[in-house]
Amino acid sequence: MTVIKKMVITAVALLCFCAGGCSKASSMTCDQYAAKSDKDQFLTVMNMIKEHGFDPYSNGGGTVDIFVKVGVFCGIGSDSSTAAGQNGSSSIEEAIDWSTIGK
Repeated sequence: MTVIKKMVITAVALLCFCAGGCSKASSMTCDQYAAKSDKDQFLTVMNMIKEHGFDPYSNGGGTVDIFVKVGVFCGIGSDSSTAAGQNGSSSIEEAIDWSTIGK
């Protein structure tokens, strides 16, 4: 999947997001994350942001940035693979330095 396509999907998911349904993001590994659809990956990121006490709607660019960072950390590329290309057993939380968010 191209970066532009992911950004479009991300923007649509951000606009269409409704709360609930996802398990706690902080316990999800990259392999579990990679097995989700693009929409469910984005919803997981939205929930992870909320778990850290932030509003994912307050800064759409920041939310997209976190989504992209998780994808890079997990090695999720354009090949539509359902397995992480790297860090498979690591928590997706490790992709983000939460002390820098909102600064």
